[in-house]
Amino acid sequence: MNPYLILFASLSLQFLAAYLALRLIRITGRNTAWIVIAGAISVLAIRRCFTLLNWRASGHIVTMDISEEIVALIASGLMALGLALIEPLFLSIKRSEAKARENEEKYRILVNNIPAVVFTGYMDGTVNFIDDKVEKLTGYPQEEFHARQIKWTDLIDPRDLPEAKREFLEAMQTDKSYLREYKIRPKTGQPVWIQERSRIICNPEGEVDYISGVFFDITDHRLMEEKLRESEKRFRAFMDHTPTAAFMKDRQGHYLYVNGVCERFADKKTEDWMGLTDYDLWPEDIARQHRESDQEILDRNFPLASLMTIPSLQGNLTYWSVYKFPIIPNAQDQVLIGGVAVDITEQKQAEETKAKLEAQLAAAQKLESIGRLAGGIAHDFNNLLSAIMGFGELLQMDLAPDDPKRSYAEEISKAAQRGANLTKQLLAFSRKQILQPRVLNLNTVVLDMENMLQRLIGEHIDLEVALDSQLGYLQADPTQIEQVILNLAVNARDAMPRGGKLTIETANIDLDEVYAKQHLSVAPGSYILLAVSDTGHGMDGETLTHIFEPFYTSKEKGEGTGMGLATVYGIVKQSGGDIWVYSEVGKGATFKIYLPRVDALPEADERRVLPSKKLRGQETILVVEDEELVRTMIAEALRRYGYQVLEARKGAEALVLHQEHQHPIDLLMTDVVMPEMSGQSLAERLVQANPHLKVLFTSGYSDNAIVRHGILLEGLHFIQKPFTIVALLQKIREVLDSKN
Repeated sequence: MNPYLILFASLSLQFLAAYLALRLIRITGRNTAWIVIAGAISVLAIRRCFTLLNWRASGHIVTMDISEEIVALIASGLMALGLALIEPLFLSIKRSEAKARENEEKYRILVNNIPAVVFTGYMDGTVNFIDDKVEKLTGYPQEEFHARQIKWTDLIDPRDLPEAKREFLEAMQTDKSYLREYKIRPKTGQPVWIQERSRIICNPEGEVDYISGVFFDITDHRLMEEKLRESEKRFRAFMDHTPTAAFMKDRQGHYLYVNGVCERFADKKTEDWMGLTDYDLWPEDIARQHRESDQEILDRNFPLASLMTIPSLQGNLTYWSVYKFPIIPNAQDQVLIGGVAVDITEQKQAEETKAKLEAQLAAAQKLESIGRLAGGIAHDFNNLLSAIMGFGELLQMDLAPDDPKRSYAEEISKAAQRGANLTKQLLAFSRKQILQPRVLNLNTVVLDMENMLQRLIGEHIDLEVALDSQLGYLQADPTQIEQVILNLAVNARDAMPRGGKLTIETANIDLDEVYAKQHLSVAPGSYILLAVSDTGHGMDGETLTHIFEPFYTSKEKGEGTGMGLATVYGIVKQSGGDIWVYSEVGKGATFKIYLPRVDALPEADERRVLPSKKLRGQETILVVEDEELVRTMIAEALRRYGYQVLEARKGAEALVLHQEHQHPIDLLMTDVVMPEMSGQSLAERLVQANPHLKVLFTSGYSDNAIVRHGILLEGLHFIQKPFTIVALLQKIREVLDSKN
């Protein structure tokens, strides 16, 4: 056999074995045995090459070492067989490893892109894995966590740690997953809010193996929530302190929001309002009004303004100006109802008070106008009555007692007296009568009249007197106060034809600004109250508006003149007081009179007792009266009783008579109201000329010349028209016999 061919074959087997061994090394990557085999075969092949080179150089024949070829052949076969069996397996393993590396890269990319720190750890707070974002979150290196130099529980704010442990234990009792939020303390910077989403992994025995989860940095979210809460807190504080009620409802009328005004009004906290409807809060009729307005807003999809009435906790009806409007949060949500309401109860009350005051003013102006008219009529009528009464008396003096004509004269006098009583009432109503007030105790006046009042009202009516033992004093004309009580008692008696109860009360009372604002003519201050109440048939609103007008009466024709309450009104007003009546049909009536309280002490009763029957005299009297009939009647009466009389129509004539008369004039009797010169001015001029001159004023109504606010000036003598001749003669003697 050709030695070269044999050598080549031997080398081929050796190189083939080496090649296969190297390929196995490449496939396995780390098999030491294959590396040794490949190296040995390679050494054999190299040695064989050097043998061949040496042979050619020396010219000797190459001898074959069969063992080397056999070894190379076996190695090549084994390596070829191993390569056939191992290569697919190792290729599969490499593909799996590559896939794993690819998945690991994807997982790494995913973890790095998750806005959270991914971790696995244990119950003691240590971790066996945590991604590198933890460094940015906490400021601590990732390696310190992996090396368990830092526990996660070391970072949790101590104040949040008990709650975090509690949530962990709750998760152990449920589905082994939990969501909790707490603060951690980073290495640097402000506290960080963490949201942890974790699952507890347990072994088959139910023991905790490890915990897997993520940490989210929710600091910005928490800060935003905090700002939102602060904003909401400020908004609620603002809304709760506005004077306007604000609310929101759903389509079914359930309350979704109310502010502090609603809470305070209904005494319900916000949470107690939630889910309630108006039917749960208000009476049915009022709730129905609210619901109907809600439905109108939903149907029209348009705002609605209205006036609502709502009862308060105290049961008082309050008035609210309400503005409701539809709210559409977004296209998918149902329409809600929003609204604001302003409590206008005070405004309504002010309007009602204003209306009442305007009505009071109108009534007062009306009565004032009627009073001025009545006063003017009374003045003129009193002059006529004075003449009629005087001449009637003179006629009676001239007629014998058995003269048939004497009865006619008496009837004339009676009719004139009735007319005089009527004009007296008119003057009282118009506040034109002249008062002679003094300090008195109202209790004394009532007690003095009690027996007379019981006889007046009859036995079928019970009289009850309730007097304040600590009652203060007032200043008024006792006769006029008696007239007030008498007229009110008669009015009450007529309102109780079938019997009842009449109550007269007195009390000290202080009227404040609030009361004064509601009653036009009242000034704040201290008053004496006189209240007269009955249990009669009462009065309706129409009657109450006219009750103090003269000649107005609700009684049957012929049963009253309509001047009783008008007289009461005039006396009270002229005495500086006020009168108010409260009445309802079927519930009786109460008249309340407020007269100013004074600090002075009561005076002794100085009401004049009629003088003696000595009516004649010889003194000279100057009579000044612009009404001829009255002047003639006075002069004739005085002359019949022995007086010397000078007559004058007006002041200028009186001055001339006084100057021309040869003898002193003892008394000037003058009308107060006269043309050109008043009686007051005339008296001043004559008294200046004759200091001993006595003066007697007369008038049909009060005038500011001799009175102040209807009260006669101190030291003056006065006789009210109309008067009888006897009353005139008595007054003349009283003045002439006085020391002043």
